[in-house]
Amino acid sequence: MLISAFLLAVIRCFFFDASPSSLIVNEGKVTRFEGVVTKVKIKDYYIAFTVKTGREKVLVKVMDPEDGLRHTAYDYVGRKATVSGAISIPKGRRNPGAFDYRRYLKGKGIYTICTTNKYKIKAFEIKHPLRHGINVLKADFYDAADAFLSEEDFGTVAAILFGETSYMDDDYYDSFQKNGIAHILAVSGLHVNMTYDLVRKLFKKKKSKTIDLISVLLIGSYAVLSGFSLSVLRASGMIVLRIIAFHLDRRYDSISAISFIASLMLLINPYLIFDSGMQLSFTAAYTMAIFYPWLFQKISLLSDKTKSELFYKAGRAMAPGLAAFAGTAPLCAFHFSNFSLFSLLLNPIAIALAGVIVPAGLLGFALSAVLPQVLSEYAVYIDASILSLFLKALNFINNIGSVFTKNAAVTSPPAGLTIIYYILFFLLCSETRYILHRKNKYSELALLEASLLAAGVVLPFSLKVTGSIFPWEYAVSKVTFLDVGQGDCIHIHYGGKDILIDGGGSYYTNIAEDTLKPYLLKNGIKDIDLAIVTHEDMDHCKGIYELNEIFHIEKIVSNKDVYGDTGLDENDCCIVASMEIDGCSFLFMSDADIHREEYLLDAYPGLDCDVLKIAHHGSNNSTGESFLKGTAPSFAVFSVGEGNNYGHPAPRVIELLDTCGIIYARTDESGAICFNKADDKYLIFTNAAKDRIWRIQRQPLKNTLQGP
Repeated sequence: MLISAFLLAVIRCFFFDASPSSLIVNEGKVTRFEGVVTKVKIKDYYIAFTVKTGREKVLVKVMDPEDGLRHTAYDYVGRKATVSGAISIPKGRRNPGAFDYRRYLKGKGIYTICTTNKYKIKAFEIKHPLRHGINVLKADFYDAADAFLSEEDFGTVAAILFGETSYMDDDYYDSFQKNGIAHILAVSGLHVNMTYDLVRKLFKKKKSKTIDLISVLLIGSYAVLSGFSLSVLRASGMIVLRIIAFHLDRRYDSISAISFIASLMLLINPYLIFDSGMQLSFTAAYTMAIFYPWLFQKISLLSDKTKSELFYKAGRAMAPGLAAFAGTAPLCAFHFSNFSLFSLLLNPIAIALAGVIVPAGLLGFALSAVLPQVLSEYAVYIDASILSLFLKALNFINNIGSVFTKNAAVTSPPAGLTIIYYILFFLLCSETRYILHRKNKYSELALLEASLLAAGVVLPFSLKVTGSIFPWEYAVSKVTFLDVGQGDCIHIHYGGKDILIDGGGSYYTNIAEDTLKPYLLKNGIKDIDLAIVTHEDMDHCKGIYELNEIFHIEKIVSNKDVYGDTGLDENDCCIVASMEIDGCSFLFMSDADIHREEYLLDAYPGLDCDVLKIAHHGSNNSTGESFLKGTAPSFAVFSVGEGNNYGHPAPRVIELLDTCGIIYARTDESGAICFNKADDKYLIFTNAAKDRIWRIQRQPLKNTLQGP
């Protein structure tokens, strides 16, 4: 059942990608609609509401909200609302291997975004009283806790109790990720089970329909508080199935329960198959159901052989963490390019601390909800004092971990190899393998293993999950014009070497941390052999210098190394590079202006190219008609930021390309532009999301220059 649901989900996503949203037709237009607010998240510069209107959901971003709007925002949840704002489609994958925001939102059932302001969203009558009431109580608890906790502690409590990481400092949250203990900051099955165990302890583990009904109501309320996170729904579903099995006097099987819930979720929304939270939650659940018993059995056998009580106790203590690590570490490496063995030591301590923080925090929430205001503030004060002690301990072990996990970043394993790992991992401890091995049916076992491995190789490739039939290969294009916003960055992957020409740069973000490093690690690139800084404008050089601080770059060459300190304008002495790759010639023009172009035509009469990186992002002062006719490119690329303040590319340049019959692509519209292949007649380019393909007929070349 699960395999059928999995295959059906992938097929529906790739081959039947029909959006149910009726608002998509209004893309770019100001539209008015109404619906019920189902969720709210407080961000630094905006408030994000999820509004359900009919069969679809819309992510409403309210920009520049007033300070102290938290309580008002949570009061919107469960109410009918009218919204007026600009409709847009979420951006897909912008760079190869990077985060796909559009697919992520599809996993939440969201296909459109509405951008508005606080004056154009109005809330009216309450449609969902339970959801509304619980969120108002959460806002009250936040207001009370915020008064007694430090900013850092408050952010950690909000994350641990309700999965709201937006209140945490980004660097602090990243440290939890690098240490491999970030799962305690997302409401997960661990939290739900803690809640269920707490209820059972309060009722002294008695079993009755009334107690189980109370348990289900409390778990359901916690699901509302967490915003119906996937891991909470999975754990809650398993508990409900366990309760139903008990009262129907049926045997409860955890693997069947997990498979049933996963299949149900995928049938409702197939895009959940690509959600990292979904994958990690269910992989962890399967691991504890399948691998943990196998591992514990092996530990028991070894302790019996060694007759060591100490080995048994140590193994029993370490087994859950080891099992969870073996089951989820490859996925963490694949999605987040992070792998830390030290998390094996940190996780038991972090989980133990969370085991105190979660009940204490929920107790504080419950007291703030039922007691009068004066008493509830006093109760929250006492609760916050207790929480502070354990939060300090959590912060302490996190800081210790950070000392050992500075270099926890790793290249992500290829998707195909990750799939093969999990096939072998779960086959190793499966009941089927055990039965076949016990009955000495080695040929049948070998056939099963071969069939599963073949399916693990062929199916992901045929369903476009992987880019190569060989599971160990990365699908890296030989030339990629990366999307770094307003700036230039070209990655050349050829002949076993990796070269960067410029690296983008911005006042507001660290391009290396946010874009370059994730892109390189996701595509299996450990270091850069050569980085060329064409000139010292920030949108070309800053990303390279930032990357050099966190990544290994063998050699950096700048225009100062080539020209020396000329005293000229940067655009007059920027590096222009020419290169031929697989029979396709490229000309990278950096920020050269029209005068520099005319000089190059005079100095190099045979300066032809197949692909031209348009100079200076399509500035009005670059790309002359004589230069285009002289170089005669078949394809042109604009490296340009969306909605940039410079008006790039200039209408004159676009019109000139159209007049000359030159096909072009823009990173602001398509994301990264990737060179796939070239033959005698055609050049093939795609974008990072693989939803745009350029098949360009080649123009005859005269005398292309060789090499840079």
